[in-house]
Amino acid sequence: MSLFGSLLNRKKQVKEQEKEKSIKEAFEEEEEELLEDPAFFEEAGMEEVEPSDEEEDPNIEYEIVEREILPAKIICPDCGGITLEGLDFCDKCGGELH
Repeated sequence: MSLFGSLLNRKKQVKEQEKEKSIKEAFEEEEEELLEDPAFFEEAGMEEVEPSDEEEDPNIEYEIVEREILPAKIICPDCGGITLEGLDFCDKCGGELH
């Protein structure tokens, strides 16, 4: 019985994969048709951009930019120290912030 069950499960898996593949192919065909239709770009308020024939220069260097996102800060009314927003008490003097 387990051999029959595993064969049945495998058959179900194959059917599901074929169904997913056919759905994916249908979406790809529809996408190609839309991209070939200039009216699609006009309705969307976009311009059709032709792919560039030029290859990218492999020697181009890119600058990696890191940006630190700092948490919001407030000033403690008791000591005037700067502390993180959202705390109930100042981390410098212990005074109440709200």
